[in-house]
Amino acid sequence: MKEYIQNFDKGEKRRVSDKTRYFDNERRRIVYKMKSVKDETEKMTLVARLKAIEKEGVAFLYGDELDENY
Repeated sequence: MKEYIQNFDKGEKRRVSDKTRYFDNERRRIVYKMKSVKDETEKMTLVARLKAIEKEGVAFLYGDELDENY
């Protein structure tokens, strides 16, 4: 039983997936850029890009399903 527990309990939470990390970083970059942009048309373009990123990001799971340390 102890061997089974050692093989099963490897970590507390899953590693964040690469796609989720990409979308989070992209969202941060867009929000940071929106704060410095003064032009309204460019700001609207960034808002549209932010909404598209959020729609794409919802399609992926947060954690890495194949994390061998979980």
